[in-house]
Amino acid sequence: MGMRLDIFGRELDDSTNDDGFRKFLNVDVLEIELERSSAFAKRHDFWLDMIIVGLGEYASSERVVSHIAKAIELIARTEDMLFFIEDKGLFIILSLGKETEGAHIFANRVFQSIEHNKVFLENEKSVDLNIICGALSYWAGLALPSETVMQALMHQLKLAENSPKETVKYTVLDVIKQTHDDEEFKSY
Repeated sequence: MGMRLDIFGRELDDSTNDDGFRKFLNVDVLEIELERSSAFAKRHDFWLDMIIVGLGEYASSERVVSHIAKAIELIARTEDMLFFIEDKGLFIILSLGKETEGAHIFANRVFQSIEHNKVFLENEKSVDLNIICGALSYWAGLALPSETVMQALMHQLKLAENSPKETVKYTVLDVIKQTHDDEEFKSY
């Protein structure tokens, strides 16, 4: 009986956490959806747009995570897939577009809707949020492995983190400009 109560308690905790992030998928689904979306984009000549938002020093604050999740949910379109990678403190938005500028425009909207928002932390201290945000438009005709695409996205996040300005870092992966061949990129 004790074991059943323990299992029930864990399931209840899991469903409570899932309720707060109903629209967000987890890391286990990310690779599957990335592969599926890449195949669709390749067949129909779409761009795969990816946006990444890092929580930085606020990753451990449930209030900040919840605030950012709500902001992303409000901005997200019906066709966008939303992911939250809890252990890395990252939000990822995956969508398809007909033009390369889509990811950059959408990433700026996300960034501007969150950056400098006032949020009360668990200790009731008010902070202005500073987030890092990167974006990537990927032409699926390149047929890169999903790991390489994710590395390119993480590279944009790293560039944003190291940038002196509060801006979104963005790149395009296509036939002409293959950022994934850069030595600096391979280190991420």
